[in-house]
Amino acid sequence: MKNPRMPTDLSIGLGENVSPEEFIGVAKNFFGCISEVARVQGDAAANIRWTVCVREGSTFIGVQPDSEAPPAELKKIHAALKRGLLSIRDGDVRGARLPEKVVDNLRKLSEFAGRHQNGAGMHFWIRHQSVPLGAEIAKNIRASKGGIYHDSGTIEGRLVGIQDHPLHIQVKDLLYSKPIRCFIPEELLADAMKNFRRRVEVEGKIRYRSNGTPISIEVKVMEVMRENHELPTIEEVCGIMANS
Repeated sequence: MKNPRMPTDLSIGLGENVSPEEFIGVAKNFFGCISEVARVQGDAAANIRWTVCVREGSTFIGVQPDSEAPPAELKKIHAALKRGLLSIRDGDVRGARLPEKVVDNLRKLSEFAGRHQNGAGMHFWIRHQSVPLGAEIAKNIRASKGGIYHDSGTIEGRLVGIQDHPLHIQVKDLLYSKPIRCFIPEELLADAMKNFRRRVEVEGKIRYRSNGTPISIEVKVMEVMRENHELPTIEEVCGIMANS
């Protein structure tokens, strides 16, 4: 595709018609990819501080390293991401040599792309070279897992139900047609009742179908998310990714 002007050497293009809630979800997974890949390269890369950049009038998000970031470490991050993405695209998920957290981030980004644009229009840009985040990325990741499988991860959505015996809540994720059953410990019940119908993020061990659809999750942590009207604008997002 034609090479547009990217905000930075590490950017993502979201395509069109993205809601504020979806924008934050994509940005979160994009930032997660960068942070985790940097972390596993070693201390020098892990300590790089990043700033969020956006191109005015576009749906491109980028991250800019601080001025003291070692060029050799940036090169390692770029190479690991590009190699991993191309490997997954070609069906070799194990050969991607990416951390499981990054693979999960990429699966979620790919599922977003497939749901909105039939797998087209969303691209990861690495040093101004495009790698499409089409639906085949998620498909290949799911295929590598085999049948029903378990993996650590997060689910984000609206808390739409609370039931007993066994104690669980139901969270409706925009990516899936049905609410996901989330088993919670007793100590999270009060928070669940207090935040009924609010957006939440739950973290724990997720049980997936072979097609990658979550069946349930054993929740360890639950965090209340901001509503759409509370989310920052694109302009306000700039600068939020100081390394933490």
